[in-house]
Amino acid sequence: MEEIEVKILEIDKKAMVRKLLKMGAKKTFEGTIVSDSYDYPDGRIGKADSLVRLRKQGARTYLTFKRKIINPKAKVRDEQEVEVEDFDTMKNILSGIGLVRKNGITKTRESYLLGDVKYEIDEIKGIPVFMEVEAPTFKKLEGAVHKLGFEMDRTSSMGTGELLAKYKKTHV
Repeated sequence: MEEIEVKILEIDKKAMVRKLLKMGAKKTFEGTIVSDSYDYPDGRIGKADSLVRLRKQGARTYLTFKRKIINPKAKVRDEQEVEVEDFDTMKNILSGIGLVRKNGITKTRESYLLGDVKYEIDEIKGIPVFMEVEAPTFKKLEGAVHKLGFEMDRTSSMGTGELLAKYKKTHV
């Protein structure tokens, strides 16, 4: 599945939630996310512009593989994701096949859905609140950003690592 998203940095969370609810978006998640990235010791997955991520979102756990697709307008990834039963067991499996935890982050997230567009408001300690907007096409993404009152040139395609570097934070 192709993931097409942008971030809107330094938002006013309360105002954005009000706007989303007024637009008719439904809250689908609120809670803590623990997200760890894995690679081989030689970094070959990252060098291939790919990512293996193990994420605990509330009571659910997901294993994801992402491969970067070059696009100057948005962050675009080919994403394959499965739900797995247990975070700690999956960590042991990843370790057993030679992968090592490269970095991780804990954040608080509120997720909203309006049609097939996802809006996720993230809070990471020491970083201003930001929102990810994800849509199935670039046209829908652009429309969703405009409905929030933003222009595309106000968005960013930075990944979490780049965002942490921008605000001079290190991975947990």
